[in-house]
Amino acid sequence: MITDAAFAPCARSDILDVRFGRGALLYEMADRRLHTLNASAAMVWRRLDGLTTLCDIARSVSDTFAADRSIVQGDVAAVVARFEEVGLLITSDEAALAARSAIAAESGEVESVERPVQLLAQLDALEWASVSPVYRAVGLMFRVRSEDVDVATELGRVLRSLSTTRGDGDTDHVYSIRARVHEGVAQWRVYFDGKAIKTVVSSDAAVALVLWHIDEAVVTHSPDALFFHGAAVQFGERVVMFPGPMNSGTSTLTTALVRRGLPYLSNGEVALDVSVGAAVPFPKAISLDGATRVFFPELFPDEPTGTAELAPGRWHIDPAAIVGATLGTGGRVALVISPHYLAGAATRLERVTDVDAVRLLLDNSYEFARLGNRAFDALVTVAQEAVVFRLEYSELDAACEVVLQLAREIR
Repeated sequence: MITDAAFAPCARSDILDVRFGRGALLYEMADRRLHTLNASAAMVWRRLDGLTTLCDIARSVSDTFAADRSIVQGDVAAVVARFEEVGLLITSDEAALAARSAIAAESGEVESVERPVQLLAQLDALEWASVSPVYRAVGLMFRVRSEDVDVATELGRVLRSLSTTRGDGDTDHVYSIRARVHEGVAQWRVYFDGKAIKTVVSSDAAVALVLWHIDEAVVTHSPDALFFHGAAVQFGERVVMFPGPMNSGTSTLTTALVRRGLPYLSNGEVALDVSVGAAVPFPKAISLDGATRVFFPELFPDEPTGTAELAPGRWHIDPAAIVGATLGTGGRVALVISPHYLAGAATRLERVTDVDAVRLLLDNSYEFARLGNRAFDALVTVAQEAVVFRLEYSELDAACEVVLQLAREIR
């Protein structure tokens, strides 16, 4: 079929593509696979609409590159065969399934999820021991109300850096925390907009549950944001981003740089507004491993104040607890450093360029499906515009000096 000049292949609709140099990059969201195309292969790819035949594609390519059409015909067939081999083309079965899904959506067969209005109204009618001010986490505006004053106080400390001066509004969301004793066992039940999340049996678990859910809800309620695992600080009007998973040293390095005077932007997740191509503030509490006490003893008093245990050995720390800390306002990402803490290792810096820089960002990004090609375009733009490095370190002060020197050079 691929060798038939009258065959009109069709590209999968879920494949993201973006121009990269003279060619293109393709990204499969489901399998997190990245493909690089040269200029001619990219030209072929963008004509795989299920209507344009191989003969027509070959004619267009040969005209563009002033090449012999008979030779180009074979080359085009080979490229399309390779696309089919790696699973980039839509099959007849997939086309039928897509058609059935479209029909179901148009006929209203797709299940809808309604907000539990009645339960929320019942919660609204209760007397609450504490109702928080409005907090902002990227696109999520919310309050927290609780029947347990201790839980409310702890959440107030941890969420303080997310406080906003915006007044009350009907579009805000609300966490409700009910406390009761059931069959002799104390319980805390957490709701979000009237929908029960979970019931837990300790106040610490209630705090941790709310914080976990905020991380989940902020993605859903920030329609223009692409999220990266990692952290970020500000340097002048530019942003320095540290992509990396938990335990890679991003939080430690970020805390040390904030202590040195760089404005704090985010930790745990970095939000990139794809509509403007800039990182935006998400100044949530910083999650630190108890092992970092040696670097920041002042943040880990014997009787923790202004901290909340996220998980055994990890603590949420209010950025305001860092002496001299300020909050950043966001901006273009000019420097990307993927850190890796390794005990006893020498400080080693490695430049990352081209497709490898894109892969590094892809490996630390998530929630592409909501944004599709808008996310891919924004991510590739960061990889091309920013200076990208990997940093291995064990000496925190030395790592900070490397970051600061790089930031001064790109400013």
